[in-house]
Amino acid sequence: MVKIPHRVVAFMRERALQWLSIPIIYLLFWSEDNYANWNPSYHAWEPVFSMAYIFLLWEGNYSIGIFWCKKLPEFEATVKRLVRQLLTSTVFILLVNLLFLGVFLFIGVIDDVHTYSFKGSLLSGLLVSYLIIAVYEGVDFYNGWKTHVVKSETLAREKSEIQLALVDAQLSALRDQLNPHFLFNSLNTLSSLIDLKNKKAITYLEQLADVYRYLLENREKHLISLNEELTFASAYISLNKTRFRDDLSYKVELDTSMGGALLPPYALQLTLENAIKHNAIGRDKTLRVEVTNEADYLVVSNNKRPKPVLATSTGMGLENLRHRSLLATGKPIEVIDRNDRFTVKIPVVFQDDQFSNTPGSTNVNTSQHAYSNY
Repeated sequence: MVKIPHRVVAFMRERALQWLSIPIIYLLFWSEDNYANWNPSYHAWEPVFSMAYIFLLWEGNYSIGIFWCKKLPEFEATVKRLVRQLLTSTVFILLVNLLFLGVFLFIGVIDDVHTYSFKGSLLSGLLVSYLIIAVYEGVDFYNGWKTHVVKSETLAREKSEIQLALVDAQLSALRDQLNPHFLFNSLNTLSSLIDLKNKKAITYLEQLADVYRYLLENREKHLISLNEELTFASAYISLNKTRFRDDLSYKVELDTSMGGALLPPYALQLTLENAIKHNAIGRDKTLRVEVTNEADYLVVSNNKRPKPVLATSTGMGLENLRHRSLLATGKPIEVIDRNDRFTVKIPVVFQDDQFSNTPGSTNVNTSQHAYSNY
């Protein structure tokens, strides 16, 4: 048994309804005048010739419609597409009629050109073709109109959502202006309540204010100088030393080549916070954090002193830093977790070459723009 290819079966299913319409159209336009001037021996062939004629018109106009739909697919170009399709179809019908005239003369269906009803055949062909075009264009217009309406509704909804988001952002900005103001007023009030002789408490409060001020001032930045980040990290370590004292060791050894380095804000502080959070710190359990550099990386490493009870972790700190680093410098952080040591390598860029570090881009500004969207 011959197996028909799946593509052929799908094509036949798609076009079956169209081809079944051919006899209906033939009956609609049938008339004895169609073959009045034919040789009597060909009268029985009239249905075959007529339906072959309709078939050619159908397939030809179908192909013409596909061609112009590809050339002018926009819904707004419907009128232009329809005009060009009608003109092309008219030329095609003229050629088909000339073809049938030549065939009829060649096989003897008619004796001479004068006996062929060229005008009547052309008019019938135009009516059939325009009917076919009307069906196809009507369906296409309806589908295009539905798509256009859905697209318009989607755009209107997105515009409304953007407006709501803008209003929400404006409200958030106003709240953000109030929150720092309230906090610093509270810190000033707390400072006035502390005995002046308690210098440690006053120093701690001042360092806390400096840390929070740094967070506020740099939250919109994508890159910040290493010197500023080191200053912030020192203040953060000082706050924690108030609690852990000498059980927390912090050491920085960097080459002078790192002077112009830039990195994402809070990058160093996040790694320090991660080390303090996940390690036991106390007597005979000194946590030693070292900050060094290796090529274009800031390397933060610490000895591991696992807590008896693991601290709850969402893993968002380093994962957040990974994304921000990739967007701002073109490279993600590297995490090396060994039995006795935990290391995070933070990529840095330099002021002289910061315009050539983003992935698939030529400058950091593109990455920053992407980060603002992120």
